[in-house]
Amino acid sequence: MRVLIFHLDNDAAILSKLRKRFPEIGFKKHSVSEELEDEGPDIVAIDTVKGLQTVTLFENLSEISPGRALHGSEMVITLRIMISIGSLKSVRLIAVPPDYDGDSAVEEISSILSKL
Repeated sequence: MRVLIFHLDNDAAILSKLRKRFPEIGFKKHSVSEELEDEGPDIVAIDTVKGLQTVTLFENLSEISPGRALHGSEMVITLRIMISIGSLKSVRLIAVPPDYDGDSAVEEISSILSKL
């Protein structure tokens, strides 16, 4: 499995801990929406999303208004379009609140990843 990282506050520290905990998962920082199709038909991604109290798994991107995703609304819109035209089959987004405690983020992301 590969997990795309769109944006995380304190992402270097969080990524380091996730990579140690899940050496079998390839974590890749990703910032260009045009290359998402190359990542496969099913995407798992992590992004910072405003308005949340805890780390949350979204399996339906219509639950996120584009302005809440801090990486940029064009990424969410692009992903939605790619699903609707069949370029992608699914996107599961692990959403982290802005300025969330790094250790808590690692624990909650790890819990979600262990279930995927």
